[in-house]
Amino acid sequence: MKPTILSLAALPLAAAHYGLTYPPWRFDALSEAATARGYSEWLYPCAGVPATSNRTAWPVAGGSLKLELHHDWTYLFVNLGLGANATNFNITLTPEFFNVTGSGAFCLPKLNVPEGTAKDGDVASLQVVTLGDSGSALYSVSS
Repeated sequence: MKPTILSLAALPLAAAHYGLTYPPWRFDALSEAATARGYSEWLYPCAGVPATSNRTAWPVAGGSLKLELHHDWTYLFVNLGLGANATNFNITLTPEFFNVTGSGAFCLPKLNVPEGTAKDGDVASLQVVTLGDSGSALYSVSS
C-alpha cells in the first residue's frame, strides 16, 4: 500500500477559469451552487470553500495533478497545507512556477512532496493557484 497524505472531494467540472480534475477539488467553485454559497476562485486561500472530511489518498512521495484550463496561458503554482483545516499553504510543490500555454487538459505526472514535510497518514490539502495577464490570482483546493 502506498503512503498517503491527501483527501479530496469529487464534484463535476464547470467551464470557466480552470477546474481541478485530479485530485478532485473540495467543491466546484464555478457552479451556480458555489455562487449561492459565496464561493469564488477569486477568494484566497481556498475559494471560500471550507475543509471537508472527505479525503482522497495521495502518495507521500508525490502524486499527479490534472487541470482543465480555460485561458490561452497562465502561471501555475501548487502548494501544500498540513492539517485538517489548512489555511497556511507554506509547502511549495512547484519551487518555480509553470508557464502553461493553451487551454484544455494540463497534466503533471508527478509533483514531489519535499522530503521530511509530510508522513504517512498526515491530513493535508493541495492549493492550486493560477495567475493571468491582469496579475489576479485564482484559487482552488483539494482535500
